[in-house]
Amino acid sequence: MLKRKVSDRFEVELPWYAVPRLLGVASEIPLTGRGKRDTEATASLLKNLVCSVKGGPDSTAEDLGSAVTEIWRRYVGDPEDLRSFTESGADSLTAVSVRGDLLEKLDVDVPLPVIIGGNVRDLIDASHRVRAGVHAGHLSSGQGLVRLRGASQGDQSAKNVQWVFLPPMSGAVTRYLRLSRLLPDSHQVSACETARADLEGGFATVVSAMSDAIAAEIPFDADLRLSGFSLGGVYARAVAVELASRGFTRCSAYLIDPPDPSGHVTSERTAFLVFAQVGLAIPGDGARFLRGPAATGKVSEVRGEDIDWHELLTAAVATGMATFNEGTQTLRDAWEVYRLNASILSSCDADNLVGQLPPTRILVGATGEDIGYDGAVAERGEKTQAKIEPVAPSGAWSKICPAATFDRLGVDHFALLDPPHDVAVAQWLTGNVEPSTPGTA
Repeated sequence: MLKRKVSDRFEVELPWYAVPRLLGVASEIPLTGRGKRDTEATASLLKNLVCSVKGGPDSTAEDLGSAVTEIWRRYVGDPEDLRSFTESGADSLTAVSVRGDLLEKLDVDVPLPVIIGGNVRDLIDASHRVRAGVHAGHLSSGQGLVRLRGASQGDQSAKNVQWVFLPPMSGAVTRYLRLSRLLPDSHQVSACETARADLEGGFATVVSAMSDAIAAEIPFDADLRLSGFSLGGVYARAVAVELASRGFTRCSAYLIDPPDPSGHVTSERTAFLVFAQVGLAIPGDGARFLRGPAATGKVSEVRGEDIDWHELLTAAVATGMATFNEGTQTLRDAWEVYRLNASILSSCDADNLVGQLPPTRILVGATGEDIGYDGAVAERGEKTQAKIEPVAPSGAWSKICPAATFDRLGVDHFALLDPPHDVAVAQWLTGNVEPSTPGTA
């Protein structure tokens, strides 16, 4: 009860990204003989508290998924059929029971609209987001390097593999959460978020800041694998080049359908539609939250006064992607990250990305470097997992990375990380598909 009251107070007083996701109780803070805080003893105490709250030092992503599945089975029905909460015939009282069990047994607080609006797989994803301290929507907190998943205690030969995913237009790590759990358990997985202040400095400033964050946490001799979707792929190549110049000798890049870094700019209006309909998962036309010429598309610029922030917040709360406690400021800050990222490549000097090294692999989607943003807001009905096939190098990236291997997954750009295609992408990242040969079709 005490932890619940403290948590409720935090949610009122703090912004969402600063609210602690784990709370434990200690009788005292360890002190040295001089009456100052004993840092080593405090660190040990915190580690033990985390283990006790999470369910022990061996608590894994699989454990969390299994526990959520059993709660679903108890209240909603068979989780294997992947029917949605409402399709299973469950009601709002059932949702309250599910939320209560998640909170009591797993210390995971999932909003009711998220529970009601999805199936068991969506609930597992939401629980992982809460556990990782990541916002429900594709919104950046600007917190730098975020640990998505630690390595298991299994295969020691792969313990030094470190994945770092770089942010797409949202600037957030949310899109990589499911993908991170499809990678080998022995690999450690992190992701970078972008801060608004860095974006205002341009592409080179963002790359430098993300490189600094990675270099501060990951050893120089690590098997460092940088990846990113869409704009994140451009960032991945740029950061890989930068870190290789700093002495990371085992650095490689895996670019997932990156746009042409020298000629790709997204209009602010298009970026806003992606923000509303993908980032906040609001159904329908996102243009209804715009006012004036921006609403009709007569102008592509979207200023703060062109957005009905209160209507947008209300719609985001209904999808479980925001809370009224956050207010509109969180949405305003998140939109600024989208807006700045939409034009960030106008400050990218593609010549700085050119070279044989670091080793780079590129996965292109159905449309290659020509991204169709209509796919971001459309209902994507692709349910059959497509096959990854080698393709001949082409476009701007064939000149930037002349030694890169190219593969193709023939689905819409914005569906690449959706199930079931995320499984194919994870296999491609780990080399579990037939390798391509440069220059072959």
